[in-house]
Amino acid sequence: MQLNELKICKAMEQESVEHVPCVLDSVLVDVWEAAVLPMLSLADIFQLCGVTRRVRELLHTEDIFRRLCQNRYQISPCLDRSYILVAEHLWIATSVSSIHKSTYWRDAHCVVDSDDCHDQKKVFARKDRMIVQLSGLALMPPTTRDHTIIRMSPPESEPLIKTLWLLPEGACSYLPDLSTSLLDEQCRVRDEEERVSLGAATSLLLDNCGSHEEYQTRILDKLERDIPATVSYVPYVNRSCRLVELAKCFESLARSDPELLLSLRCENLIPTLPQHITTRWTYNPYDYLFIDINEGHLLGHDTLATQNWINFTVKLAELHSLLKLVIKGILRVSQLEDYFVAVMEYDELWQSLSESSRPSREILYCDLGSYLLSTLPTSQSEKELTKEELLSAMEQCGKPTVVCV
Repeated sequence: MQLNELKICKAMEQESVEHVPCVLDSVLVDVWEAAVLPMLSLADIFQLCGVTRRVRELLHTEDIFRRLCQNRYQISPCLDRSYILVAEHLWIATSVSSIHKSTYWRDAHCVVDSDDCHDQKKVFARKDRMIVQLSGLALMPPTTRDHTIIRMSPPESEPLIKTLWLLPEGACSYLPDLSTSLLDEQCRVRDEEERVSLGAATSLLLDNCGSHEEYQTRILDKLERDIPATVSYVPYVNRSCRLVELAKCFESLARSDPELLLSLRCENLIPTLPQHITTRWTYNPYDYLFIDINEGHLLGHDTLATQNWINFTVKLAELHSLLKLVIKGILRVSQLEDYFVAVMEYDELWQSLSESSRPSREILYCDLGSYLLSTLPTSQSEKELTKEELLSAMEQCGKPTVVCV
């Protein structure tokens, strides 16, 4: 595996493949292409390239990655460049562009390791940059040729946004070979805000390039220059995914059992819960880009409510240390709902105690994460905690915090 691939795999915080059945070595080429590849992300493919020499010979070829780039990202198959490198850069860019953009800047350090609001804004600014470049690359809709790998493309091809409105300075920063004077002269701006649409900016760039291939080459060159700075944000991708999964679990439980909100001791956060009634979870991280507060209605009630549930979970993680550690991947639970169920069961126990022997739940939930880290042996740092173990830890951690009257 190349050095860049090793660095990226480490950055993604992915577990190494400890055991892969040797049957992979005997898989035929046509089976790989028709049945296996459509189910794999680019991250999976790069990781599998390091399993055995036979698998690497099957996967790590320009032809395989040329078709992956064409079918998943609508990249021209006639570029004069390495498609393996293009795929690697597109994967990094797509991963970073999927980081959830929380509206709570200062509370987002359950995902971003910093209390500095400016550092968090840098992450989200990089996300915005990647989404514009990815959206600009895909000029044409996905092809529909009769091939399984095309019909079953994974989600790398999602960020296709042509209706974004950008300040001319931003468009010139994100896209190559554009100037503010050129945009002002040839692209219609948006009323008094003087913003230009992404579609208009890319159309102008395409006209100047003269061909689809030259157009994509210039954007890919721009993307490649941005990759060294972008890859440093990749570790936050898995955290963002865990945050969204946790929020989805929390939303489902909270709607089915409203008592959960009281058990979590988050009464002060309840007013910030979604006001929109939604019947389904609707999440796409690309929906929230460049949307002003006054334009929020464009997203729809389901999407707005889902976003608010995630942002609420960000706030909740600041009060419940175990949730923050789960998002960061430092502690694991066997099932996401186990923590919430354990909290409700502990609440029943807490209610049964006399007032003089009740521990402070606020302190308990704030300290539970560090308590578990101090009590778990190093050999069990990767252990998945069960509901019973979480409940027992709450009981033990709560004993020193008993309030005496």
